[in-house]
Amino acid sequence: MNNLTKKLIVRIVFALMIIGVIFYSSSQPYSKQNIQPLISEKLEIPEPIVSLLSKVEFTYAGHIISVETKGIPGLIEFFIRKGAHFSIYFVLAIAVASVIHLWMKKKPLKLAAMTMLFVFLYACSDEWHQSFNGERTPLFQDVMIDTVGGMFGVAIYLWWSRRRTRNI
Repeated sequence: MNNLTKKLIVRIVFALMIIGVIFYSSSQPYSKQNIQPLISEKLEIPEPIVSLLSKVEFTYAGHIISVETKGIPGLIEFFIRKGAHFSIYFVLAIAVASVIHLWMKKKPLKLAAMTMLFVFLYACSDEWHQSFNGERTPLFQDVMIDTVGGMFGVAIYLWWSRRRTRNI
């Protein structure tokens, strides 16, 4: 087995691991993922931060998100969960882009387009997968967060790849 094949296998396995983590996470009911009790018990939030968070209010998926509607633990959990969406798809995009780059040798624009198509379709399928769990709500807004995370991941991958190529 040559070095290129080994690199490709490692990258594919890494991408599949991320896909597995996403699949497993969306299979779990919300009650198993709820971190609000942990936030309430373990996190002492200083008054200036509570005051700042109390001023936060916006609409997400037709619901008002604020301290008034969710409480401090609920608002913090909301940001953690949406940050997790962004982050995991950020990493997934980097992994998929690296596979496409190594395997298909696509130019940057095609590599970005193929990666983003994969990320978007996987995000859609993940939300659809959540629809089978009574405690989860599939949201197109989450697909958009996932896709934006993927866009940033592709941008970082292309920047890093270009920089690496210049330094060789």
